[in-house]
Amino acid sequence: LTAGEELRHAEGSSQSSIADVNADAAFAWTQGRLVCDDQPLSEIVAYLNRRYSIPIRVSDAASQRRFSGVLELDDETTVVRHLAAYLSLSVVRSGQAIILR
Repeated sequence: LTAGEELRHAEGSSQSSIADVNADAAFAWTQGRLVCDDQPLSEIVAYLNRRYSIPIRVSDAASQRRFSGVLELDDETTVVRHLAAYLSLSVVRSGQAIILR
């Protein structure tokens, strides 16, 4: 690989692929940011759930809503509030989870 490329491989597959990648976006997490480029909310929440202790759930209706922007990852409550505001979703706390719907 050269600078600006990534290798994609699924475990158990015999094939891999090389794709161009924005290195600044890929390493934004080192500066406490997540760069999203037209990503479905379900993918964003999967990333956030690896970072924060309180799980975030997404309703089926909201899971494919798309988001582009940069999220500052300092505080889970703030990140969820910003996503909900941008995507016109409501936030519900249920037991030990946060639900976006």
